[in-house]
Parts: sequence; structure tokens; C-alpha cells
Amino acid sequence: IHDIDLALWFFGPKSRVKSVVASGITAVQPGLRKWGDRDNAVGIVEFHEGKIAYLFASRMMAAGQEDSTEVIGTEGKLTVNMQPQLNLVHIYEKAGVRREFPATYYERFEDAFVKEANEFTAICLDGGELPMKLEGAVQAVRIACALQESLVSGEKIWFDGEGRRMERKSRNDVSFRDDPIVQLRVGPGGTIFNVHQGLICDLSKVFKAAFTGEFQENSGSMTLPDDDAIQFDHLVRWLYKRSLDTFLQSAVESGKFRWIRLFEIYLLADRYDIVPLKNDIMDLCFNVRERRRRGEKSYRALQLEDVKYVLENTLRGSQLRRFVVVWATWHVGRDWCNREQAFDWLESVPELSTELVIALSSRLQGSEDPFNDRQSFHEHVSQP
Repeated sequence: IHDIDLALWFFGPKSRVKSVVASGITAVQPGLRKWGDRDNAVGIVEFHEGKIAYLFASRMMAAGQEDSTEVIGTEGKLTVNMQPQLNLVHIYEKAGVRREFPATYYERFEDAFVKEANEFTAICLDGGELPMKLEGAVQAVRIACALQESLVSGEKIWFDGEGRRMERKSRNDVSFRDDPIVQLRVGPGGTIFNVHQGLICDLSKVFKAAFTGEFQENSGSMTLPDDDAIQFDHLVRWLYKRSLDTFLQSAVESGKFRWIRLFEIYLLADRYDIVPLKNDIMDLCFNVRERRRRGEKSYRALQLEDVKYVLENTLRGSQLRRFVVVWATWHVGRDWCNREQAFDWLESVPELSTELVIALSSRLQGSEDPFNDRQSFHEHVSQP
């Protein structure tokens, strides 16, 4: 639990868990297994913000209490206590040179426990603000419980952007195998997609009404001539994998990353009211924006065609529309209005002018950069 606390502290209080999975063995204490425990285990915690925590615990460290941390970033890494030591003494013997380190957990963290207790007591008696929030502690417990469950069940556990657990059908799930297949004919050419009915209906009110509602498609098929087959292919891949990594990776490797491709999939998800996909795309938009800020040249800035496409295909209140307008607002430099590009944008997309003025007014009044809270760009996930 303390390692999870540490990961949340590194990643920030607004970090939102996306998935957890754990695996372990009983190498020296097989009796632990009947209690749902292991003597060696690893856990992987994925966050919606594009970060990953890898946790390893072992009861087999014969030399003593070993606790180390490695933080890998885009420009290097930090290591903490990767070569543990009790003191600065090196022991030179016939077998070589060695050094001792703490034998027990309490010996390793004695000073930390004392300081923590003193600071907490001082805050209780004298008043003050705790350095960590209660919400963070609750999230750490939620992650720990999910890791323990995954350790025993072997299943990966998922959470939506608001921290609620999501039940996902797996390929080995009996109910998934019994799920009937529906056929979707997409685009003018009628490209065929065979999809499990329960999977797509669980996520989309539109498809649920079509296949199980009063006006259900009795034939088990549906024709969608106005949709693009390539975009729909990304939607179907996401249904089964719940990840857009393949889309992004292929776009970057080919040197053909375009914002408009992401926006097209978002609008397709919007058409069929698949909110989790829309939120995943929004997270991906934020991740791309952050990579651009780090100077990764594979990701270009928003272009006029991107902004125009979004404003022509969305209504006010759309989170995608808000993303584009906020980007334009908070990426405007002092000399932007003197550039020819500014006139091109405002003449080509007249409705941008009004929304830009409103957003700029809010910025000039000292409001916080909306990009500091990506969760505010998410939509509430309602049950279909």
C-alpha cells in the first residue's frame, strides 16, 4: 500500500487509475496460497494520463529489507536506494567486499515512522494542512484491493475516467462465448464487421435499441452506409482491446499523424453514444499535446483544417469543441493577431471568433488553464 501511495505522490493527486493486473508465485511458502497470498508478486497499474507504475514485492530477500525506487521519465531517470546500505562501512573479506543493510522493515523505516507520527500529531494539536489528501488514500486502497483480486483471479481489472470499476467481457468468459454475433455493413461499399452483440450493446444505447429494443433489427444485422469503414474499424478494435495505442503507434511510425483522424473517431463514437471511447480519445489528445510540449516532432500542432472540421461538426457543449477552442486560446502568443494565419483562421471559421473571444476573456480574468484538469473534458458514463 505504501508503494502505491508513493506512485500516486509521484504522479500527482489528479492521477486516475485505468487498469491493474497482478501475478505471483509461492516459491518458499506454499501455505500462503490457500489464503490468497504469495511470497513473490508483481503488479502493473496503468493510469489514464499515460503513466504506468510497476510494483514488485518479495519475501525472499535473504540479505535484509530492500526497498528501492526507479523513476523513468522522457529525459532520463532517477533511482533511490538501488544499492541499499545500513551505513557507510564496507567490509573487506576473503570472499570479497560487502556491506550490510537493514535486516527488517522497521529497522529500515524507523526514522520515517517517527517523523510521520510527530508531524501528524503536530497538525492535530496545532492545526495545519496535511500534505496528502484523504482522496489519495482512498484511491491507494482501491488500487491495492484490485491488485489483490487480480493476483488471485488472474484477470485484468479496469476503471473508467471517474474511478468506477468497469466490467469487461474477456475471450475466455463463457457469457462472451455465448454472446450472439451481429453483422454491421459499413460505408457505401458495405464493409462487413461481425461483432458480439452484448459487447457493443453494453456500451452503446443506439446499438442496444437497434438490436434489443422495441424497434430491434430482427435480422441480426444493420446497415450503416454513412459511416467510414476505416474509422469503424478503429471503433471495433477498441471494443475488443479498449486501447487506441495501435492507432497512435501506426500513425506516428508512418509519419502520418493527423489530429483530424482522432477527431473523426471521436465523432463516430459520439454518433453511437459510446462515452468510454470518447473519453479515451480525449485522454489520447491530452497525451499527444503533452508530447508536443516536450518537443516530440512526430506530433504536429492543430491545423486550420482540424479546427474547422470540429467546429463544423459539433455543437456548443461538445467536449471536443471545447478542447479545440481551449487549445487555440491558451496557445495564442502576443503576436498571434499580427500573423496572417490569424486572419485565415477567423475568416475560414467565423464561429471560432465568438468562442475565442469568450475564452480569451476568461483567460484575461485570471482563470486557471483548463488543460490542468483533463477530467473536466470527460463525459459522464451513463448506463445504456
